[in-house]
Amino acid sequence: AMLAIRGGSLRLIPWISHSPISRNTPRAACSAVFWRQMSVVTAAGEVQGKNLTRRARPIVPKKVVVITKTTRYEDESMRISRKPFNQLTEAEVKVVDSVLARQGFNVAACRDSHEQQTTALKTIRDTLKRRGIDVEVVTSGERFTSMYSDEEQREGGSGSRYSESTFAEGSGGISMALLESGKAQHYDFCISAGGDGTFLRASLGITGTVPLIGINTDPTRSRGRLCTTTADGLERLLTKMEAGDFEWQKRHRVQVSLRSIGSDSKRGRILRHCALNEVFVGERDPCRASVLKVSCDGGKWDRHKCSGLIVATGTGSSAWIKEASTVTPQDCVDVLRGLVSLHGDDAVSRDIHKILTSPDGLDAGAVASETNMRLAEDRLAPEDHRLQMLVREPILPSGDISAGSCIWKGFDALHADIEEVESGHHPSRRSLVRRLVVSSVGSDAQLVLDGRVWVPLERGMEAVLETSEEH
Repeated sequence: AMLAIRGGSLRLIPWISHSPISRNTPRAACSAVFWRQMSVVTAAGEVQGKNLTRRARPIVPKKVVVITKTTRYEDESMRISRKPFNQLTEAEVKVVDSVLARQGFNVAACRDSHEQQTTALKTIRDTLKRRGIDVEVVTSGERFTSMYSDEEQREGGSGSRYSESTFAEGSGGISMALLESGKAQHYDFCISAGGDGTFLRASLGITGTVPLIGINTDPTRSRGRLCTTTADGLERLLTKMEAGDFEWQKRHRVQVSLRSIGSDSKRGRILRHCALNEVFVGERDPCRASVLKVSCDGGKWDRHKCSGLIVATGTGSSAWIKEASTVTPQDCVDVLRGLVSLHGDDAVSRDIHKILTSPDGLDAGAVASETNMRLAEDRLAPEDHRLQMLVREPILPSGDISAGSCIWKGFDALHADIEEVESGHHPSRRSLVRRLVVSSVGSDAQLVLDGRVWVPLERGMEAVLETSEEH
């Protein structure tokens, strides 16, 4: 579900609400909430626009948990000193700063970012306390070099690349493991205090019906596209919530399930985590080529030798997959040079050659910018049920890209029907799908959810990626 704020700013404010989900229940379409300017809603409350569905009830919180992060400065200090950050002496801090400087870090900027996080966290706590709200603070424990597995979290382990620690205040203290086990249900809502990464980490971990609000603690350094507001704006946000000045709107996530190849089971084992942005499928070793078999929406199987596959939601279509699809000015020049060579001495070739060799030259930057603007039109809305797939750096045999092997007649490559490709089947690098099945014949493939949860994709197994209407 999504929210829109009445009389609010144009800034997008997301919030995720997790529904209770059993092991065998589809979980992909976890709700998310954005606050928008209330110009889309009439004074009488009539919704203007299909994405806003119903007016929300006022929320008067009594108990809140704040999920914060380990700052880069804290992480590096603990790495160097081998001690908890809050136990470092002044002399040890100087040693840490000296080591970081020798390693090429901008120590002043690193410390400033840490202090910004600390100050913002204090502002959040103080704001909640002034309103009589019981507050507990917990760190996600995520380190800058960390990642954890879905299976390890399912079994209650800490994960080989995941560390957990807790700060607490209020009634007894909590940890991320307890939040993930369902204790988050005891709170009116959760706040992620950090940037988009902190928000994604929190959204992966917390299950149940408790909402999650993102607060950007360092807006000068972080885009905070998934964040609701800044620490200074929390007071006004709470006032809006208590007045019920918002609307609900859906934001889907991608569900992943694993099953044996050839299994009759529709989904198999459903992972306990869902991805808000994207799922990456590829080799654990980035130097190895991934060899993947992919079927989209029940269609024929395509074999991709590449650097991996990105499958993004509507939310994630403006994140990693967007950057991976960006066309550069050099790309534009290379294509035009190919057209000149291909068309020989005809009118098209002469016109392009004239532009490329003119005194003013070609504004390749303008061409790339226009191309990327067209690509931006293909991004999905957050509530869209479809997924966007991108094959990274496909490796094609020379015969697959020879003259006449691919005659594309659709004007829009992303939306054109694959049957419009003549002279044989030519898999598309970018596609829109509702359901995707992928298996690997590589050496050590994995699925990575939102850059944080990794799951092995073993030979003989296939992963099903989809969204669901049920949550």
